[in-house]
Amino acid sequence: MLALIGGLAVYAFSKAAGLTFLGASRDPSVKLGHVPKSVTIPLVILAALCAVLGLAAPIVVMALAPALATITGLAPEIVNSRMTDASGPLASVTLVTAVFLAIAGGLTLLRWRLLAGREIGAAGTWDCGYAAPSATMQYTGSSYGQSVADLIGPAVGHVREKPGPFPYFPGPNEGVKTRTDDVAETRGYRPLFELIAWIMSRGRMLQGGRVHLYVLYIMLTLFAVLIWYAGVRR
Repeated sequence: MLALIGGLAVYAFSKAAGLTFLGASRDPSVKLGHVPKSVTIPLVILAALCAVLGLAAPIVVMALAPALATITGLAPEIVNSRMTDASGPLASVTLVTAVFLAIAGGLTLLRWRLLAGREIGAAGTWDCGYAAPSATMQYTGSSYGQSVADLIGPAVGHVREKPGPFPYFPGPNEGVKTRTDDVAETRGYRPLFELIAWIMSRGRMLQGGRVHLYVLYIMLTLFAVLIWYAGVRR
């Protein structure tokens, strides 16, 4: 499960980074600019703190042992033993992550050294042999996540609407539409609330708007309570 969650997290962040920073603007009026250091420095500090917290996971887990012993009421020896068992796999993951970060940092420094003093230009992305690409031809979030959506789509409520066979040159209103519904809402809350609404609507016949009918309800309720009370006393 940890490997699956980690893989999906990497997939999601690669989509966000690729589509946000590596894609071309679909609106020609949008001009790219440089982000000031007053914005980047706080983000770098927060990212570094997240990395430090992740690398210190075994130490953080062991530091929680006294609090868990107090909350659970178990002996400190038992809690320490269980926390040691839990911190073992975390230490292995932390070691692999530290090696990965060291390699990534080394490659980044090497790139900076190689590009130092050189003029860095801008050019279009690879056009697959097509000489006139446009921004509308690049990947979107839906197309990037299509492979994962096809794999786990039914479980997460992913729906694809395809009107029919496409012509060679689709019009502006022709195309595939995708959406991801909230599974908890569509399969949980909404059917339950619809069932409650149906039951309540069937109970409206009891609300006739006549006073003598309401008095009859009260009398029947009193008789039922008296009969129940008499049975309990007996």
